[in-house]
Amino acid sequence: MNKIRLYNYAIVIVFLIFYGCNQPNPAHKVDTGQQLFKLLSPEQTNISFQNTLTEGLNTNILMYEYFYNGGGVASG
Repeated sequence: MNKIRLYNYAIVIVFLIFYGCNQPNPAHKVDTGQQLFKLLSPEQTNISFQNTLTEGLNTNILMYEYFYNGGGVASG
């Protein structure tokens, strides 16, 4: 009885694996050619930001691994 139950579970698991592999991934949508974002000038947005980094003895990519990460502005 236990071997039959184990065999049935194995069939269900294999079926789910193959069924899941054939489903389309919504993250891989076809590009429709429509532009989602548009570049706006600082005059239009009233946002003026410059990520000016000054390298020094302790502030460089060798001493601080994340020196260049995270420079930017996000708005919604």
